[in-house]
Amino acid sequence: MGAMIRAKDWSKTPLGAPKDWPPGLCTMVNVCLSSPFPVLIAWGPEAIQIYNDSYRGICGSKHPGLLGESFLISWETALPSVADAFIQGQHGEGSYITDQRMFLHRFG
Repeated sequence: MGAMIRAKDWSKTPLGAPKDWPPGLCTMVNVCLSSPFPVLIAWGPEAIQIYNDSYRGICGSKHPGLLGESFLISWETALPSVADAFIQGQHGEGSYITDQRMFLHRFG
């Protein structure tokens, strides 16, 4: 995923060119890529997605199209299950979900 992130033309996304990304986002991308666990970053008001190799399995056939796209659009089928935790995160509050059933349209 590191190579895919470097190769992507981020100037066509709301995040803009990586050289202009805030230090916090750069740090989180490094943490994401080094994690052996599935990690998804949904950054900014548009919730633009960056994820690691382990998260690719969750994406199914939507990978690599999810990279640089809005979480809110890409995973709208998951929002009924994750919306409260997602909104808390957007407000800087920690949250987690345990044993939550989610319906994800990953293969068509």
